[in-house]
Amino acid sequence: MFRLIIVSLLSFCFCPVRGQMTEIEVISHIVHEAGEELEGMTTYRVYAVFENSTDQVSAVYGDFETPLRLSSTSGFYNNILATGATASGINPVFFQYPGLEGLSADSWLTIGIESMPVGYEVSISTVDDPGQPYFDAFVTGTDIDGDDVIINTKAGGMWYVLPDAPNGFAGADMKVLLAQVTIPTEDDFEGVFNVQIFLDGDQNQSQTYAGVGFSSNAAAVFGCTDSSAVNFDPIATNDGFSCVYPCDVPNVQINSAATNGRIDLCLPM
Repeated sequence: MFRLIIVSLLSFCFCPVRGQMTEIEVISHIVHEAGEELEGMTTYRVYAVFENSTDQVSAVYGDFETPLRLSSTSGFYNNILATGATASGINPVFFQYPGLEGLSADSWLTIGIESMPVGYEVSISTVDDPGQPYFDAFVTGTDIDGDDVIINTKAGGMWYVLPDAPNGFAGADMKVLLAQVTIPTEDDFEGVFNVQIFLDGDQNQSQTYAGVGFSSNAAAVFGCTDSSAVNFDPIATNDGFSCVYPCDVPNVQINSAATNGRIDLCLPM
């Protein structure tokens, strides 16, 4: 379960802890009512929650050892007027025009901003593996428009902001916005993110929170859902990339977070 994952991550951090990320939460942002352009859909926002207002999110990432997932029951809504996969491509000027309200419900990734940067805010930078692109899942008309996102290759991928970017700091509400998704109201979405933070915005005080699960379904429980694993959790409803498998070689084990769920690699115990 993701709360236990957070505790275990803190126990392996050897830096002095002055603050911490406590969870990733999902908030219902807009329920689109009858007669609206997106009637029958709900827009959600995903936040990293902190105990310290001066802590900063640097990056959200996934790779072979620490996979990232963002998935929904029937796909994410993307608006044709949005540019790119991040909130940087949202121009709020268009919100005021009739028939263009759907732009505000576009699905995107971010760190701290909900539209084009203003003032000292910075745009969201992205990196993806050409062999496993995720960027186009948030772009209308692409081959993977609205599809689930998985980042689990050796090259990996991420979205990030440069150090000291003001939109990366938790601020007074102790939260940093990481994503917005719009889906049919009757559907659910869920994910597993890996987040790098800087305590007090100090790059020398970096912490990594890996395998943190979240869902629009409040009843979701993250853990190992594979009954063949040695740490199978019968209560878990959502895979948290945490399964550990037996191995034929003595004194080794297999961890799904390092093998993407494939039983093809043995690790020392």
